[in-house]
Amino acid sequence: MMRQSRYLALICAAILFLAGSVALAFLSEEPSTPYRMILALGSAVWWVQLTGVLLLIVGSYGLAWDGHPKLVVCVGVGLILAALVAAVSFGLDVMNVHSWMAVLFIPLFVLSLSGVILGLAGAVRCVRQEQR
Repeated sequence: MMRQSRYLALICAAILFLAGSVALAFLSEEPSTPYRMILALGSAVWWVQLTGVLLLIVGSYGLAWDGHPKLVVCVGVGLILAALVAAVSFGLDVMNVHSWMAVLFIPLFVLSLSGVILGLAGAVRCVRQEQR
């Protein structure tokens, strides 16, 4: 049980880092932002996003390996729903050509992919437990 809470904390931290990277990208596109801050934000966005992706990979892998199967399925479905809500809340402008398109598309893709993998891993483990 203790490991599950650690992995869930990693997944929550990853979501916060990914959301932070999108917020930094929007701040760098703000017209009133000074030029030096735009340069700093532009380089920080990718590091914050990389940190979020790595935390999500570690948390999802650990939860899929050690977590209770029903919890894994619930977290997977939650990540998929979070990606869908984020896409709808941004007005489905993900595919428009903007300088921050990759910054928005990468978190949505990673959240969706992680949710699908967690959902499938949890479902397979549930079926295996029922067969025993």
